[in-house]
Amino acid sequence: MKIFLTLLSGILFTSTALAYSSADFAAVNAGHGCTYGDLSGADLSGKNLSDRDFTGTDFSEARLHGTVFDRSKLNDTKFVRTHMQMANFRNASLARADLSYASATDVNFTNAYMQGAVLFRTQLRGSNLLNAKMQYSDAREASFDGAKADFANFSFSNLSWSWMNNAQLKNAYFHGTNLYEAKLQKADLTSADFSMAKMSRASLRSSNLTSTKFDAAVLDNVDFRNANINYTEFGTAFKSGAIFDN
Repeated sequence: MKIFLTLLSGILFTSTALAYSSADFAAVNAGHGCTYGDLSGADLSGKNLSDRDFTGTDFSEARLHGTVFDRSKLNDTKFVRTHMQMANFRNASLARADLSYASATDVNFTNAYMQGAVLFRTQLRGSNLLNAKMQYSDAREASFDGAKADFANFSFSNLSWSWMNNAQLKNAYFHGTNLYEAKLQKADLTSADFSMAKMSRASLRSSNLTSTKFDAAVLDNVDFRNANINYTEFGTAFKSGAIFDN
């Protein structure tokens, strides 16, 4: 990282620019992978980087618009504040990757392995997370609005204060997940599993909860107004203060 200081009219201005490794950038352009490298701030938009090993590499603040990482190894990578709209990570491995503050709208994460990933305040609106493995991830305050995440596994993750409005989450797994004050309004949660989830003050207003499971979940003050609860299984859920009035 390089810091540039400019003195203008007696006022000191500071700006920060990420400087990627020219050797790592050249290796990628030559068709190779890059493990534990530095590609922070690099523009790799539109490139096909499939089937490569980028383990531990820093892509922070890089431009990855439409970049393809299908089947690539991206464990322990950093995508902090990265612009990756419409990128493809199908069948890629992103275990423990840090995508905090990244702009990942309309990204394809189909079948991606993202266990332990950090998605703090990540923008994932409209992304495809079909069958993604996201257990033990930290997605606090992340936006999944309009995402397609049928069969995705969010078990034991922290999704507190997250947004999943209008998302497709049929058969998704939220076993033991923290969803405190999460917004799942107008979502399709048909046959989703929230067993043992901690959902105090969450909103499932106007969502489809047909055959959804909430056994042993904490549902204190959860908003179920106008939700479809046909065949919903509450089992031994704690529902103190939950709102069911239409």
